[in-house]
Amino acid sequence: MTMQLHATAERRWAAGAEVRLGPHAFLLRPPVDERTAADRSWVWREATAEVSGGRRVRLRQVALRRLGRRGAQLRDGLGVQADLLSIVAGDRGLPRLVGRHDEAGRTTLVTELPAAPSWRDGFGPGGAGGLPLDRLTAAATLAAAGALCAALAELHRHGQAHRALGPDAVLLLDRYRRAVPRDLGLAGFAPTVGEGPGIYRAPEQHRITGPGPGPDRPPGPATDVYQVAALIYHTLTGRRPGPAPNPPVRAAVAGFPAGSDGVIAVALAATPALRPGIAALSDALRTARAALAAG
Repeated sequence: MTMQLHATAERRWAAGAEVRLGPHAFLLRPPVDERTAADRSWVWREATAEVSGGRRVRLRQVALRRLGRRGAQLRDGLGVQADLLSIVAGDRGLPRLVGRHDEAGRTTLVTELPAAPSWRDGFGPGGAGGLPLDRLTAAATLAAAGALCAALAELHRHGQAHRALGPDAVLLLDRYRRAVPRDLGLAGFAPTVGEGPGIYRAPEQHRITGPGPGPDRPPGPATDVYQVAALIYHTLTGRRPGPAPNPPVRAAVAGFPAGSDGVIAVALAATPALRPGIAALSDALRTARAALAAG
């Protein structure tokens, strides 16, 4: 069942366009993502934007033309994210909420966005030509990943998971020393088949099942564990990851400890219930970083 909404006329989002939300004007920067439902009942948009003074923010918006099930899920997901961001208030490197705007069938979430390179800009993945990283760069990668794990652990503590981690969704702060999520990804959104970023998509994101603790549990914190492990594996080795077994990291990065290699392998397990928690993965990455840095 759908309900017709009376929304004001809207323009497509495009790089260089100006979006007004209340008294504020936002200048959109590339890339701009805009997707329309097959039945044209909703439009999803997200982009990086600048406000006066060069301050950067992240905009995420759903515009409802008719109120159907999926459109309502997208709107409610942004509402969950707004509430969660108000609670965490930037803790552990999670984004800070700038504002939420609801008007004329549109819900828009505005979050702070540090002026920082992405993981792809800083570390690859895979280096030039898909080659593995050298020992010291690999150690720096693992050190930065510790902060990302801490941010995800805080998200998990609030009963949510990012589920959309990849090299473009992670920012590098403090001269590449600390990695943080660009936004909250799919936290608060109902799972859909095929969600998540390409080669970092966890197996359970290909098949959405009902809730429960079984081996086919739906996407959740274990999905984040898989995606972090996949990102680390791809970055260090230059090889695209897949559900275990994968060639060990130490085959590409000399001195990578076997114990940490084992944790990454289990984190890439096809069955979510077999994967370690995000804290255990973080500990394994910390151990590997110390071994590589010690030479």
